[in-house]
Amino acid sequence: MLYLGPYIAAVTLVSYECNAIPEILPSRWSYQRFGECPQDVTEDISFWTILWAVQLESFLWGLGTAIGELPPYFVARAARMANKKADDLNEMENEESHWIIAKGKRVITNSIVKNGFVTVLL
Repeated sequence: MLYLGPYIAAVTLVSYECNAIPEILPSRWSYQRFGECPQDVTEDISFWTILWAVQLESFLWGLGTAIGELPPYFVARAARMANKKADDLNEMENEESHWIIAKGKRVITNSIVKNGFVTVLL
C-alpha cells in the first residue's frame, strides 16, 4: 500500500483537477508523473474511468504480493511434511482472543490445510 494507495490517490486528484485522465508518464529520472491536461474533454470523471486507468498497476501489485507470499508458504509446507508444527500455529492455538477472531483464524487455517496453494494465492 506504500506505492499503490498514493498512486491511485494521485491519479484521482489529477483526474478531477483536469476533468479527464491525463497521460501517465512513467519515468525513472523525472518526478513529473502526468502529462498536460487534455483540452478536448467530452465526459465527466467517474469511479469506473479512474478504475480503468489504474487497473494494470493494481493487478501487477496484487500479483507481486501473491508471488511474494509463496516462499513462506513452501517453507511452511516443507516443515509440515517433515511433521514439525510451526511456532506461529502453536502461538495461535494458545492465544486467547474474541470468538469471531478465533473462528476466522480456524477457517483460514483449515482452508490452508485443505487447499494450501490456492488459499495463499487468493
